Amino acid sequence: MRVGMGCEMLIRSCRTQDLDKDDYIPEPYRKATAEEVHALHKKELQTRKHSDRVKQRKLQELGFEVEHTGEIIL
Repeated sequence: MRVGMGCEMLIRSCRTQDLDKDDYIPEPYRKATAEEVHALHKKELQTRKHSDRVKQRKLQELGFEVEHTGEIIL
């Protein structure tokens, strides 16, 4: 069975690259500690909750019902 030229080039190029490099981090990213990641995540959640509250308050003032408050879905 003969391998097509495109497949052969793909296989050859994969042999030269180490696809399982754990130590390689792409340019826009950087390595961080677990504590730093947790703190950033917590800050992002607080910011999102605040913006959601503001958005829901403004919608309620315009007469829209805020999602998932007071309704029971049967």
